[in-house]
Amino acid sequence: MPAAKIAVQAYPNPGSLVLGGIVGVVQITNRFKNFQKLAMQNLARMGRKARILQEYETTVYKSDFWVQAALIQVYGDMMAFCLKAFRLVSKNKKKMARVKGFRLLLIRDFEAQFGKEVEDFENHLEALEAHACLCDKKRLQELHNNLSEHNRAIGQVVAGNEEQRERIDELVTQLWKRDQELQRRAYALVS
Repeated sequence: MPAAKIAVQAYPNPGSLVLGGIVGVVQITNRFKNFQKLAMQNLARMGRKARILQEYETTVYKSDFWVQAALIQVYGDMMAFCLKAFRLVSKNKKKMARVKGFRLLLIRDFEAQFGKEVEDFENHLEALEAHACLCDKKRLQELHNNLSEHNRAIGQVVAGNEEQRERIDELVTQLWKRDQELQRRAYALVS
């Protein structure tokens, strides 16, 4: 397209002006297409994360306050991104292509338009993962403590059982000796 720009500048006749207009429209639509592509990639990423986040919210971390608070931040970032993207292509809640939006695309790129929302999402997602990791570590520590206590209790039961087994062995030995003594007396009486 640089050749078309040079031709328009060198020969400002109606044909070259039309060619310049076509080049301008192609550039605008191409930037809009790239803008849409980046927006859709971010929305798709957020959508993939949303399934996991819902599990965090309803099942995995439903009783952890800090994870739930971090989830609210991430959900808020997702909503801010969607709202800003919707406002770019709508007016009075009706979908429409806006010339103003196309002009903005010529001046601003995706990063300038949505950079803060994407960065906030990334930062809050990282904070959520840190809170979830901390929650998991607390759960593991609690499980370890419970297991240690359970092992101690089993050790006490085993020790108690050992004492009972020794008493039973002692009683069996006494009964066996008593039985032997009674058999010897009975044999002595009979003979």
